[in-house]
Amino acid sequence: MVQLYKRIGAVITAAMVGIGMIFGCPTVKAVPVGVSSVRKQIPVCRKSLSAQETVECTFFSDLPHIPYIPLERFYSVFMNGDMKVTRNGARYTYEDQQYGSIAVADAEQDTLTSPDMADFLATPVYKQQGGLVMGGPDQLVKVEEVAYDQPAVAVTLSMGQYGIDLREADGVLYFPFATVSDLFSNPDVQTAYYADDIIYYEADYEELNGGPLRGTTMTWPWILSAQREADMITFNYHELCFSIESFYGYPCSYNSFTDAMQKDGLDAALSVYEPEVRSLLLSEKPGEYVAGLYRLFNILLADGGHTGVALNGIFDNSRYKAAVSKDFFLYSHYTEHSGYYVEKNRRMVETYNTLSEQRLKELGAGGYYTKGDTALISFERFEVEYAQWNDYLSGNRKFMPDDTIGFVYRCLEQADKDPSVKNVVFDLSTNGGGDTIALEMLMCLIQGTFECRFYNVLGQQTMTQTT
Repeated sequence: MVQLYKRIGAVITAAMVGIGMIFGCPTVKAVPVGVSSVRKQIPVCRKSLSAQETVECTFFSDLPHIPYIPLERFYSVFMNGDMKVTRNGARYTYEDQQYGSIAVADAEQDTLTSPDMADFLATPVYKQQGGLVMGGPDQLVKVEEVAYDQPAVAVTLSMGQYGIDLREADGVLYFPFATVSDLFSNPDVQTAYYADDIIYYEADYEELNGGPLRGTTMTWPWILSAQREADMITFNYHELCFSIESFYGYPCSYNSFTDAMQKDGLDAALSVYEPEVRSLLLSEKPGEYVAGLYRLFNILLADGGHTGVALNGIFDNSRYKAAVSKDFFLYSHYTEHSGYYVEKNRRMVETYNTLSEQRLKELGAGGYYTKGDTALISFERFEVEYAQWNDYLSGNRKFMPDDTIGFVYRCLEQADKDPSVKNVVFDLSTNGGGDTIALEMLMCLIQGTFECRFYNVLGQQTMTQTT
């Protein structure tokens, strides 16, 4: 199955995107009397661990570890957009000045409402400067058309329902940095989060798939300190419930746990089916917390590649290893309700091995074969070497990149030069998925255009994207 990033406005991959940003506040409805605030310039690390700029955040005395930021400021600094704000009492209307997408926040109810939430949250993803594009800064695939099967359903996200407080001061509405970052998080555009008085930020597809901050401080900000603070623990859990219940798309029923989660919510499902995982997520110990995340995403919600907590780098750094390894290994075991995934993964591995052995026996090694008048092309991943493509398209590389597209192109050239070949067959029987851009580039190479469909869970509409 080709890996498709699930978040199209309202659908999110509940992996590192979002979870790394859960770093927020406890449940407080309004700023209590006597609570003071202070503004701080927080260093921002974009492409290295050396900060080159700062952004102003507000901290309240009753929430000393929790940065707050106006939504429009976050949108300007981290989304490179312009959001106009109009206040009417406790209601704040936000309008993107380039594309016109709109949402209204209610400071009393702690809600965010939009007639098209996907358009408001994901507008920068599919409506970037120069037209609709995908593929990061290199714009390898251009989206020619986006069509919807029906108008979006108006959506209200109730942060207050989860104890997430929006705070109003001097005519400005402040969101917890974690919450607004989770709202706009997308693997094609940005992921940003606060930890240890630093904001870590990465901003495009290529960087998110191997940028300089991956696997280091940015990947595991919550284990930098020896103990998790009480206010952070409370909000981490509440923000997790909000993010999962609001944004995570369920393609099917996995097991009794996911059935309960869809019906009654994450907290209720954990309380009934996985109380130990719930306790781990509320633990003061970082190792136990990471184990809880691992069991939730890599086991209970695992879907074969789109959902999980990446452990890259966690044991490469002695400081991290000392902080988490003992507790992590003690609690990161499989759970009673993980049987579906374990069995599915076992069958998948068996099928892969069987098909690989059959192909090797019948055709031999390699990815290009001919049998009679038919050429067969086989590859096991959809991969894009973005840096190589950038060099190739700019004339700094002589040969086409060594990725899926380059491999298939060379195979097609070989088949075209062989007069005996009348048919070409693609063998994806052992393909494990990968980058959607590679799939789209391949289909455009073969047939000129390609249609890819995504389902917007919140807006309840199907988007057909023609590239």
